[in-house]
Amino acid sequence: TSWQSPEGQCSGLAGQPVSDKDTFTLVGKAVLKNQSKVTFGHRGFKLRPPFHQMENVFSYPGSVSQDLWNKGPASLSNVSHLKICITHVAGGGLPSIKRLEVWGQPAKSCPQEVIEGVFQVASQFLAQDVGGVKPEPWTPMESDCVPFSANEQQTLHKLVDVVQDIPEEFLDPITLEIMTLPMLLPSGKVIDQTTLEKCNRSEA
Repeated sequence: TSWQSPEGQCSGLAGQPVSDKDTFTLVGKAVLKNQSKVTFGHRGFKLRPPFHQMENVFSYPGSVSQDLWNKGPASLSNVSHLKICITHVAGGGLPSIKRLEVWGQPAKSCPQEVIEGVFQVASQFLAQDVGGVKPEPWTPMESDCVPFSANEQQTLHKLVDVVQDIPEEFLDPITLEIMTLPMLLPSGKVIDQTTLEKCNRSEA
């Protein structure tokens, strides 16, 4: 999961393309082994009036909860774009996103009519939810029913903790793993040699 601040669109020299690395900031990563859902949350997020009247728990059964990584004052605020990447799929399955929800609130600088319009839409949505018009019921996938062993869970927590502390430049942009043999491609992108070899094997 990566955010983009509005200022990011103006960086770089005029007429020169701006790479995703310059525009987006990596603020979250999840490794789903036996689950099919993940929820990212911002610990420091506070609802401003009139949205503070709303109470809703943004968690779902069977969902893995992760905190977004705070990488500076602008990394989790003034967001204008969101980029989500599926980097690995086990068992040769097709990557897909069945449902996506993004919750936030308008910026303080938005005109009052925009804030009121967003508040009205959010109020109607929550009223429907409370009034019995429920979204599609959650049904567990077969993979959801396989519990983590204690060792696997501990290893996964360690992996997530380690990845949060690794600078983005050391991670392969395709696999998000630490690069052991970085290679500079003609396009100017840097990837790990093993990633290139896997790509070549899959196309052979």
